Amino acid sequence: MRAKGESAPAWKIAEVDQIAATLAKYPVIAIAPLTNLPSRQQQSLRKALRGKAEIIVTKTAIAQRAFQKAGRGSQLMPLIKGPAAIIATTMNPFELAAFCRKNKAMVAAKPGQTAPKDIIVPAGDTDLPPGPALSELKTAGINAQIKAGKISVVKDSQVAKAGDRITLNVAKALVTLGVKPIEIRMWIDGALEGGIVYAKDVLEIDEAKIMADFAADNAAALSLSISIAWPTRKNAATLIGLAAAHARSLALSADIYEPDVIANILAKAEAQAAALKSQVKTEG
Repeated sequence: MRAKGESAPAWKIAEVDQIAATLAKYPVIAIAPLTNLPSRQQQSLRKALRGKAEIIVTKTAIAQRAFQKAGRGSQLMPLIKGPAAIIATTMNPFELAAFCRKNKAMVAAKPGQTAPKDIIVPAGDTDLPPGPALSELKTAGINAQIKAGKISVVKDSQVAKAGDRITLNVAKALVTLGVKPIEIRMWIDGALEGGIVYAKDVLEIDEAKIMADFAADNAAALSLSISIAWPTRKNAATLIGLAAAHARSLALSADIYEPDVIANILAKAEAQAAALKSQVKTEG
């Protein structure tokens, strides 16, 4: 522990300076926890983000001093609650969060882990021969039988519910089947851009749902604009077509002799004449 008044080691000062300089180069700073992110995935993300971002892993005290020296980022300090990475990037917060969502990996479950969602082993044939594996699967609650000389899962089998602790038997059975139910990825706990901190719940948006909502709202707006005859670039052709159809219908019903409906008026008159002629013959 450093005595009061004693200067910080040169290496620590240099590290603070280097991190502060890095933070000054990028418009966005983010915090990502590393507790459940294996080093292999960290290295993979570093490689994928090369040229777009820099991932910095350092001690909390050094991070705090670097934020202070850079004059920005101190708002993110409350988000550092354990091993975490500082990400300095040119990507906006939502691009970065979307990148992290796409760059995920599925790994085997470990005994004692909490199931993030229901774990279901789907029905289907396996390449496993009869033997100890069959008992292993059944012990884990998997509905398995021997079919055509191989082990087959005959029915979808739920081996854990969301929030359950994964047992040793279940973990072993999933490994035997090659089922990797645990998703690992980098999560962004918060990102700073232009003085605004974007929290995790804001960044973790459902893009598919948002796009579906946009499509539904667009269709509803188009339908409304047509129903009230409010002209826009998107509905102009439809409104003109409807107006023309209404005009033709009015001209035909009122016997207005316009080029577009003369043939229809004549056909209508001919039909009426034929009907009248048929009625006269019947009465005669």
